[in-house]
Amino acid sequence: MIWSFGNEVGEQRARNGAAIAQSLRDIIREEDPTRYTTVGSDQAGPNDAFTGVVDIIGLNYQGGDPRNRYVSAYELYAVSWGASPEKVFAAQDRYPYVAGEFVWTGWDYLGEPTPYDLSRSSYFGIIDLAGFPKDRFYLYQSRWNPTVKMAHILPHWNWPDRKGQVTPVHVFSSGDQAELFLNGVSQGVQKKTVSSGSYRFRWGKVVYQPGELQVVTYKNGNSWTNATMRTTGEPSGLHASTYRDRKTIKADGADLSFISIAVVDQKGDVVRPSNNAITFSVQGPGEIVTTDNGDPTDMVPFPSPERKAFGGLALAIVRPKAGSSGKITVTASAKGLESAAVVEKPFPGVSRALVIAGSDKRGTIYGIHTLAEQSGQSPLHWFADVPAKKHAQIHAQPKTTIHGEPSVRYRGLFINDEEPALNTWWARQHNATRYPLDTEFYAHVFDLLLRLKANYMWPAMWKSFIAPPGNVFFKDDPGNQQLADDYG
Repeated sequence: MIWSFGNEVGEQRARNGAAIAQSLRDIIREEDPTRYTTVGSDQAGPNDAFTGVVDIIGLNYQGGDPRNRYVSAYELYAVSWGASPEKVFAAQDRYPYVAGEFVWTGWDYLGEPTPYDLSRSSYFGIIDLAGFPKDRFYLYQSRWNPTVKMAHILPHWNWPDRKGQVTPVHVFSSGDQAELFLNGVSQGVQKKTVSSGSYRFRWGKVVYQPGELQVVTYKNGNSWTNATMRTTGEPSGLHASTYRDRKTIKADGADLSFISIAVVDQKGDVVRPSNNAITFSVQGPGEIVTTDNGDPTDMVPFPSPERKAFGGLALAIVRPKAGSSGKITVTASAKGLESAAVVEKPFPGVSRALVIAGSDKRGTIYGIHTLAEQSGQSPLHWFADVPAKKHAQIHAQPKTTIHGEPSVRYRGLFINDEEPALNTWWARQHNATRYPLDTEFYAHVFDLLLRLKANYMWPAMWKSFIAPPGNVFFKDDPGNQQLADDYG
């Protein structure tokens, strides 16, 4: 333990600064003569009278100039009055009498958005404002906890505009040797040595091609750990998790549950460039008190139930209602992203259920019909009299299955021959000469459309010899429009 009696105080350069520091130090030593004293200095040097008073010199910043205005995840640069992590690591290794380091800050915070004053929060943190580790987290982890087998690749590997261009790849790892592969082709072997001052692995001439990056690491000549970074597909679903896989929360009105949402592709990989708008809702004795995403530029108020993903991630914080017990269900949805999952104890008395979630009504119906087709029911079961396949048992695996929105933007049916062929056929279904194309008919049409994951229907409208306004979708049966809305 060390006693500090000042941080970046104005007296560092004042004529009487050393005298004031001495008096404060004397008070501390009078109270506790067993422990050292220090002051955090951002102006005084090691030979100044001010710093000569303290037992341990605290130097808050080391020099260095950033090359541009952007905050780079490579962690090679720092603000003009700060220092990159590796510059500090090197100083510690070079000077064994340096007791340690102080990082400003471990966690991002509101205010001081250096270097961009229009942002809401700081850029300094090892962890962002939502609690998600930044890339730099893994650099510090490799240094501070070298016994943990870890390797972290950066950047993500979704750069469609950089195909054929040099895109440096860095790896933060607790290993001391690594080989990088791009689509199975070696990019070379790198080593870390204290003498070189390198605390990471760098491949500076990697030419971007979509696919898979893999790093294989070693330590002391032995296999250490591997890591993979893939080019992802389009966002197709959401994956939810709770901090430390927590499943219960105290009904005291103060306990909190932290729920993380990741935007994933069909393989379950997080789509880092995604910024889908996510809507959170709660059922049961709980409430959403905060949402966030770690983006320093996001000015959406914290209580908002809607939050865009940042780096493919978003967070919701849920608080229980005091004195109320029961099941709290938190739902996250995003337009175009549907999923189905086996859920334990979704309702009282139900031990397990297959839950289908959609971003909207039509998305949920898509999920239902997808499972129906997998179970043996053809989309043409009514129009073509295709019988359903019979099964003695049907099983759902205990995993989340994700289906993205249809890849075709406009998919549907154009009823091109309503009169006389379609009208005649429909009338014969009812043993009649004429019969309107009513909700009974369009219920079969809309069912087929949804089973085909369609989203449009163009009804033919005939005037011909029929009295005005002729055969018209809205006229044949006033309920047709409402039926269309009901089917999503």
